[in-house]
Amino acid sequence: MLTKAELLDLESLIWTWITTREEEAATSRKSLGKEAEKMNRVVLLGRLVRDPEVRVTTTGKTVCAFTLAVDRPAGRDGKRDTDFINIVAWNKTAEIAGNNLNKGQRALIEGRLQIRSYNDREGKRQYVAEVIAERVEFIERKEKTPQIQSQPPQRGFESMGQDVTGEPGFEFDEEIPF
Repeated sequence: MLTKAELLDLESLIWTWITTREEEAATSRKSLGKEAEKMNRVVLLGRLVRDPEVRVTTTGKTVCAFTLAVDRPAGRDGKRDTDFINIVAWNKTAEIAGNNLNKGQRALIEGRLQIRSYNDREGKRQYVAEVIAERVEFIERKEKTPQIQSQPPQRGFESMGQDVTGEPGFEFDEEIPF
């Protein structure tokens, strides 16, 4: 569970990131001219609904698919709805997402919207909207074991490596080697 200060820091980090991307996009639009009107950019912040599915195609390309739960802004009644958006990542991005994302983890996705179609078993044309991820940011660290909240986080050298001074056979030599 994040503290209020950590949430504010995270929000500030996200807005800084978005502002930087908007400035980069504005610069790109100026250099592209009328072509910029055809831009297809999507930025999403949400939580993974389930663990990513990673597979390799017959041509040897890695593909990773997952669903991101993204909250909509609150309406007039104060109620917030959630959209469940299908995300697809390819190649190195797919490998990184598949190895580092888990169900419930927050992620920031930058990519493009793609609408594809297929014929179902009954021959009806079906349409699927998905975001092709070009960049994945991990908003939360992947935790292997739950952290005890009563212990303060270690800072400085205490958080580095492991203590070997208590191991059998260790002798502390006070001579300086140089």
